[in-house]
Amino acid sequence: MTQIGDYDLFDYDREVQPILNVLLTKTVEQAMLEVEEETELFEIRKFKDECSKRKSAENNDWEQEVKKEISRIKQKNKALANARMKREQQVKTIHKVQCLNIAKEYLEDTLKSSLTFL
Repeated sequence: MTQIGDYDLFDYDREVQPILNVLLTKTVEQAMLEVEEETELFEIRKFKDECSKRKSAENNDWEQEVKKEISRIKQKNKALANARMKREQQVKTIHKVQCLNIAKEYLEDTLKSSLTFL
């Protein structure tokens, strides 16, 4: 047996309290950091998914605009082709009328001279 009393050399509650405080504080801090990291990762995934959805929606809108523009160009080209064809027909008709008038002028004197000759 020693002559040292129970609390003369070492008071367990008083000596262990700071160590436990540090351990618990660090453990709680680490747990909070992990929870915050998980929350941040979740928010990043959520943002990434929303961003990819917006990007695909933009791509779909772009494709729709391209299709509309292609159809407008096709309609314009078709209208231009029709207008060119109509113009060509008008030019051919004008040439035919001009040829007819030339032929009439040429043949007009021929008829009189033929009758006179006969």
